[in-house]
Amino acid sequence: MLGPGERADVVAAIPASATGTATLWTLDFKRQGTGGNGGQKFVNIPTVPVAHLAMTGTPAANPYTISAGTPLLTNPSVGKSVEALGAATAHFLDPATFSPAKKGMGIEDIQLTATGSGTATGINGKQGSHDFGNTDYTLVDHMDSSRYAAHIGDTLELTVSNTTQAHHPFHPHGFSMQPIDFEKPLGTVVYTFPQHEFVDTVDIPDNTTMRYRVRLDDRPLMDGVTPGGAMGRWVFHCHIFFHAVFGMISEITVTDGSGNEKPDVNADDVQVGPIDKGQVATMTGTFHDFEGDNVTLTASKGTVTKGNGTWSWSYTTGQAPGETGLVYITATDAGGKKDQAAFELVVTNNAPVLASVANGSTNEASILNVSTTFTDADASDVHTGTIDWGDGNGPKPASITEGSPGTLLASHHYGDNGTFHATATVSDGEATDSRSFDVVVANISPDATMDKSGTVLVNGVPTFLVHANQAIVFKGQVTDPGSDDLITAWDWGDGPPSPDEWQTSLVNPPGADPPNSPSIQPRNVTHQTSHTFTSVCPGAISFAATDDDAGTDSEAANVIVSGPAGTKAKNSGWWQQELRGYGNRTYTDAQRDCFLLDASALSSVFNETRDASTQAKAYDVIAIFGLLSDARMKLDRELLVAWLNYAAGAFDFNTLYDTNGDGTADTSFATAMTQAESVRNNPASSSDQLRTQYQRVLALNQKDQQCILILCVS
Repeated sequence: MLGPGERADVVAAIPASATGTATLWTLDFKRQGTGGNGGQKFVNIPTVPVAHLAMTGTPAANPYTISAGTPLLTNPSVGKSVEALGAATAHFLDPATFSPAKKGMGIEDIQLTATGSGTATGINGKQGSHDFGNTDYTLVDHMDSSRYAAHIGDTLELTVSNTTQAHHPFHPHGFSMQPIDFEKPLGTVVYTFPQHEFVDTVDIPDNTTMRYRVRLDDRPLMDGVTPGGAMGRWVFHCHIFFHAVFGMISEITVTDGSGNEKPDVNADDVQVGPIDKGQVATMTGTFHDFEGDNVTLTASKGTVTKGNGTWSWSYTTGQAPGETGLVYITATDAGGKKDQAAFELVVTNNAPVLASVANGSTNEASILNVSTTFTDADASDVHTGTIDWGDGNGPKPASITEGSPGTLLASHHYGDNGTFHATATVSDGEATDSRSFDVVVANISPDATMDKSGTVLVNGVPTFLVHANQAIVFKGQVTDPGSDDLITAWDWGDGPPSPDEWQTSLVNPPGADPPNSPSIQPRNVTHQTSHTFTSVCPGAISFAATDDDAGTDSEAANVIVSGPAGTKAKNSGWWQQELRGYGNRTYTDAQRDCFLLDASALSSVFNETRDASTQAKAYDVIAIFGLLSDARMKLDRELLVAWLNYAAGAFDFNTLYDTNGDGTADTSFATAMTQAESVRNNPASSSDQLRTQYQRVLALNQKDQQCILILCVS
């Protein structure tokens, strides 16, 4: 049963079989009359629904059930408990001992009484008052039944005795009660409350006393921070309103230990404004102290000036953003007790206006600078700016220069190419304005470079000199200013497939880099591999890179492949037989053609000065009669034989060999051949000079032979 003003928490255990809608209804009961002849009667209050609960979803596997005595709050599914207030730590103060004395009493049994005749009711036989006409509430005197309590945080144990023949729902303001028991008469317990509950209204039957405890818990004043909100005058009354109107009403005043009360302060209105920034906002109000103590006034914003029971407040707006809000006036008496009044200050804010931003373009390796202007009718506003560059990294701060107009500046480095939809925003702390613009970022192709350390310059071109059937390590490097996935590839130039091998390098493996990548991750990738050439011939290799936006770059290098290392050098007679065109020969026509191509690539004589471009022409160079030939022709023969030996694999370009017959390696093959061909190509060279170079080259060609006089054999 709920009396007027009472509240109850309801827990409903819904059966698993429930469907449709469950409704909580009110139910009238017999409560009119005194219980004499015919007993109490119904008052014909209609039955009405209080709540509808719709059943949806799948029934719970273990439905919650409630039976008599089920602890609800301490149930593991709730895990709460209600604090039990301890014994009293203080008592009501006696107002007769105050200086000066005040109306009221110190009796801790609050009696609900019928006073006089007719409908008059009261507290402890004293008729209270509900209305005070046009009197300022701060000036209203206390009632004859007023109570006084001190020390915030104290616990009181009080009784409320209903001395009448009717029910009265007792309701104190400000503090929740914890009922202990009903006593009838006072001192004889007829019902003990089984649970510790905090309630704000209890229906007390006729001729029954309720014993309860209450703690004077503090709460902040209106600003939510300043303590002392528990102090002041708190009414209690019967919640049947006409009983209260007829006198069943009084108050508990929380004071200090001497009965000194807090001051009161009020504003004359609830709102100032709307008012434009830069204008002066004003408000007035009143204050009062029951004992006439000196009162100090302060304001959370602006300046408050104290008058004789009045105050005035002023504030020049436009000093800071976000000025709209509550303003608090705090009154403090000589003892430090406080009260607060609040009103709302409403300041009109003019939003800033941002000018358009031009569309931009840049490269993924470059910085984009953006500039625009803005205006604001509120000259005192301080602004901030951001730009969301549209690359998924969110808004970034922009530089603001205040002025009329102001400027917004920002720069950005895009990590990838694409079209980005950007947004510039300016804010005055309360309002914003934004403008969109597009940025087109162009792709920069990767830069592919081949490591050419170990090459030699052949006719001014870096060239790899390698032996057939020998693995050689190659290394390529790729840089890309964009955050791009890369594919690098090597092509050995010796036939399909092309390219011969490739490598994929992801920015953020294992996933592919998305379009308009939000990250700034310039690439630096190495692709190292090895390759074994099998064909003896000059050729070209290439290293290439392609980014995920189809940008490409490549670098090529020449390769001259000679025969297997360790091949024995042969003399001119042997090569004459090999080039004759018939008879027993060691190499195929294709191999001999490649030997001649190697010689042509490395030599400055063949075929620039002397034609040895075919096997027949090469034969003519070698097949001469030594006694009838001049020195230049002999040198040509040994030079061609040396190049053919090199192509077959008998020499290494930079290895030292014996060129003067003393048994000591003294000159590299490359140096010896360069010197000999330089003399050979110089028309001014003497026969002696030509013969000297002939002897040096001949010594190279005879390095793997045993010679007796003029006869040499392998």
